[in-house]
Amino acid sequence: MKRFGIVSIVLLYICVCSVSAAGDKKETYYVEKGPRNIFITGGVGTNMGLSATNFDAGFLKAQNPYAYLGVGRMFHPNWAYRAIVTGWRSSDFITRMESKAYYGNLQMDLMYNMSNAWGGYKEGRVFEASVFAGPYINFSSAEGFHVYPGISAGLQFKFNVNKYLAIDLEGRVARQREMSALTYDRVYAMPSVGVTYTFGGKKVKKAQPIDCLDPVKVQENNLTRELASAQEKNRKLEETVRKQNQKVREMEQRMDDLEARASLKTAGPVGVFFNIGRSTIDARGYANIQLAADLIKNDPYNTYVIRGYADMATGSAERNKELSEARAKAVYDALVRAGVNAEQLELEAMGGQENMFSGDDLNRVVIIERK
Repeated sequence: MKRFGIVSIVLLYICVCSVSAAGDKKETYYVEKGPRNIFITGGVGTNMGLSATNFDAGFLKAQNPYAYLGVGRMFHPNWAYRAIVTGWRSSDFITRMESKAYYGNLQMDLMYNMSNAWGGYKEGRVFEASVFAGPYINFSSAEGFHVYPGISAGLQFKFNVNKYLAIDLEGRVARQREMSALTYDRVYAMPSVGVTYTFGGKKVKKAQPIDCLDPVKVQENNLTRELASAQEKNRKLEETVRKQNQKVREMEQRMDDLEARASLKTAGPVGVFFNIGRSTIDARGYANIQLAADLIKNDPYNTYVIRGYADMATGSAERNKELSEARAKAVYDALVRAGVNAEQLELEAMGGQENMFSGDDLNRVVIIERK
């Protein structure tokens, strides 16, 4: 028992001396509720007897290697809990004694991070020191299956590689109560080395200051929120006005287009006259074509029909059909050369049919009109 007390005092002294004071103690940090900051831990160690009752081998002579695996959660920047299962086959490295017995421990630890608690939380801290303690149950197959209760406490040094991974060095002292022909306690030292992986990385947030007890601060906060709300409403209103103005401009543009189209309806049709039996355009014809081209280019949304005619007094019907088509094609080509979009133009060869003019000489014409 004296040894157990001495070891506990030594561990406590090491804890006090190992705390880092590089954090910010003025700030308050917290861990969000829910499935966050869950970690798994695993490694290897040895179970050394500190009392003379261990295998009757004497102080520090009974040693048993073990592997461990555990899971836990940090629920506060300073606090965490975990459950660990350890175990292996019993053996004695010093006396060379072999045993076919197997043993295992189920340990429950409440952990206190002294580096964060005393030195203040610091994101990205490389070294941390924590103490832990809790109950445990020992299972052994030596001379039948046995279950022994106990308690343990220890010290952990953690070296953070990043926010996900850390290397752990631990020293644990356990006291186990055993019932046999004579009731006695056994004390163990359990040094180990392992790694810890935190799912998603450590997530600790800084608490925002609460000024609810200061009426001036409360009024300032309320006014700030009201101002932000009014600014947001004003921004949305300005955006609505901008969209409405854009629609008005679009409607005005469409009205201008409609008015332009309406004015163009009164500016046609246009006729280009030809000499008998000819499909060539003279100077007066080109003047009319230029006028028609200007009208069509100012009315890009509509289609125009170019109808060619021939007089009925001369030539056969087939000849007049060909001649009217040639005249219409000549006007079509002249309009395209004048800059008219060809997709706005359609050709029709009317042959020797009558048109709006009377007399055969006036039937030798190409009429350009809106469709």
